[in-house]
Amino acid sequence: MRLNCIRRLLLVLVIWTVSVYSQADAIGPQSQSSLRRDNPANSTNPVSVSPGPLEQERLALLTKIRAAECNGVGIQPYMTVFLDLESVVRRGESQEVIRSRLDSLQHALNEQLSPHQNLVKYTVTPSAKKRIASRLMPLDKARLYILGLVNADRAKYHLAPLTIDATACAAGQMHTDEMVKFDYCRHWDMLGRKPWQRYNEAGGTCNVGENLCYGGGNESSDHLFSSAEIASLHEAFMAEKPPEDGHRLQILRPEHNKLGVGLSCSAIAGGGIRLALAEEFIDDYGRFSKLPNKIVRGAPFEVSGSLISGWKQHSIVIRWEPEPKPMTLQELESMPHSCSMPAESSSDDSKEDTMAAMKVWTKDKRAHFSVRLTPDVSWKSGLYYVFVWAGRTKDKAPTLVSTQTTHLD
Repeated sequence: MRLNCIRRLLLVLVIWTVSVYSQADAIGPQSQSSLRRDNPANSTNPVSVSPGPLEQERLALLTKIRAAECNGVGIQPYMTVFLDLESVVRRGESQEVIRSRLDSLQHALNEQLSPHQNLVKYTVTPSAKKRIASRLMPLDKARLYILGLVNADRAKYHLAPLTIDATACAAGQMHTDEMVKFDYCRHWDMLGRKPWQRYNEAGGTCNVGENLCYGGGNESSDHLFSSAEIASLHEAFMAEKPPEDGHRLQILRPEHNKLGVGLSCSAIAGGGIRLALAEEFIDDYGRFSKLPNKIVRGAPFEVSGSLISGWKQHSIVIRWEPEPKPMTLQELESMPHSCSMPAESSSDDSKEDTMAAMKVWTKDKRAHFSVRLTPDVSWKSGLYYVFVWAGRTKDKAPTLVSTQTTHLD
C-alpha cells in the first residue's frame, strides 16, 4: 500500500487546451435573416466599456486589443468576444461570470501576442491524495464521476450543472483510445482531424470545446479506472493560475450545458499505465440538420435547424481550411499544443446572393431557419466549417451554437 501511494504521488500530468470561443471567428450583430461567409465585426462602430464590475480591467483589455492591431494581429475575433463580454455586464451577470469571460479573452490574446508551448507539468500533492478516497470504477461510472467533479466546480461559481452527452462521449473516447495506443497528446488525431470534425463525424451537430489531459498511474486498468487518478487529472485543470488557465476557464464557461468524457488507459512496458482524459464541452441550444459528408460545386445543400424557446437565429458563417491529411507521430508531436478554427472565408463578401434565400419562421414557440447554399467555382477544394450563430432574444451578442464540417473535392 505504501509503495502504491508513493507511485501515485509521482503522477505527472501533461495538459493541453483548445480554446473554441476565443479562437473562433465571430461576427457582429446583423439582421436575423442575414447570412455571412466573412463579416468584419462592428469594424466601423466605436466600442466602449460599460459601467459595472471590473470596469478598469475591461478598459485595459480593450486598450490591449486595439494595440494588438498595430502588431499585425487580426483583432476581429477578440473585438467580437469583447462585445459579448460587455453584453454580459449589461445583463447584470455576477462578477464571477464576468471574470471568467474576461480572463478567457485575456488568455487568448496573450497566447497570440506571446506564442509559447502551452505545456504545464503537475505533481499530485499528498494533501490532494488524502482528500480523494480511491476506488476502481468501470468506464460508465468513471464518466459520471468526472461529470460530478465538473459540476461541483461550476457550482462554486454559481454556474448551471452539465448533463452527460453520449455523442460527445463517443468522440472523446475515440480520441483518448488513439492517444494511449500511440502515446501522444494533441488535439489533432492521426488522420489530421481537429475536435470539431471528430465530434461532427461522431454525429454531433452542436458546438464543442475540448480539454485534454495525459498522464500515468498504476491503479487503473483496461476496464477499471481509479477515482484518485482521474480526479487528479481533473484537479490539475482547476489548479491552473491566470493567465495559463485555459482548461479551468473551459470548465467554467457559462455557455456549456452538456459534457462528453473520453477516458482510456494502456499498459506501459515495465509496469504502470498511460491514462488519457478528454472533456468535451457541448453548447446544445437547438436541433440542426446534419450536413452531407461531401458537397459538390453546382449542387445545392441545406443548412437548417430549430432553436430552443427564447433563442433566435442570428447568422451563418462558412470557413475553409485545407483538407486534413494523415500524420505520423513525429508530425503530431511538432503540432502546436492548442488548435483553432479556420480564419479564411470560403469566398469574398461580394458573393452573398444566398442571403435573401434565408427563411426564418416561428413554430411551437421555437425559431426555425433554413437556407440552401450552392458552391460555385470560387469554392476551392478542402474542408468547410459551417457555423450557426444564435442568441437569446434579450441578448445583443450571438453565441456559436453549431459547428459542422463537410468536404469539397
